[in-house]
Amino acid sequence: MPRRELPILVFTALYIAAAVPAALRSGSGEFVFYIAVLFVLAGLLWLVHRKVHLTLLTLWGFSVWGLAHMAGGLWTVSESTGVLYNLWLIPGRLKYDQVVHAYGFGLSTWMCWQALANSVGIEKPSFGLLALCALAGMGLGATNEIVEFIAVLTIPETNVGGRDDRRRADPALRPSGRVGTGSTVRLIARREDPVESCARKRAAARTGGLPARPVAAAGKRAANVAPPVASRPLIPAPSGQVPAR
Repeated sequence: MPRRELPILVFTALYIAAAVPAALRSGSGEFVFYIAVLFVLAGLLWLVHRKVHLTLLTLWGFSVWGLAHMAGGLWTVSESTGVLYNLWLIPGRLKYDQVVHAYGFGLSTWMCWQALANSVGIEKPSFGLLALCALAGMGLGATNEIVEFIAVLTIPETNVGGRDDRRRADPALRPSGRVGTGSTVRLIARREDPVESCARKRAAARTGGLPARPVAAAGKRAANVAPPVASRPLIPAPSGQVPAR
């Protein structure tokens, strides 16, 4: 493991080590279940990272998301409110739960873009590629809903919240996280043609030097230049004769 990733692992291990006994003491079967899911997701994220090399900021972002999730289910705000996940940040409109979901699946969309870009060698995002990443993020969000619904069906008391609240607010908040992520990717990406960039990288890998110019572009420029006209060598004419034209 690279040394710069070790603090992320230590930070994540510390809050999980604190969350497990807290969940057991509170008798929260829901969060024991979620902690097990968190271990599975952390393992999957590590496999993705080893394949496509996610940025350090992305790894920190997922670790913070896990902390926000653990705090949301285990930190009691007050007797009337219950745990942090039930807290209304804007009464009747915005809950802590919804903000955490929007942040987490916006981050997941960013991860999908990095996985796609680093696997194929694309540096400039197009609208179609960003839409593909947003759809992938929606799929991950739908998977999360299935996991939460399984918890509702199998565990007697959960803090998932009323399904009416989630139907009203989540469809507006989760896509906003993905759209915001797509806009951010678009702004920070280099303005270079994706096909041209990929061709230049492959040429550089083959030659071991500077990336070669794209063949298609070079051929197009060459087609616009007329070939040189062959000229006959000048042969001096014998004295007294006029050279033939």
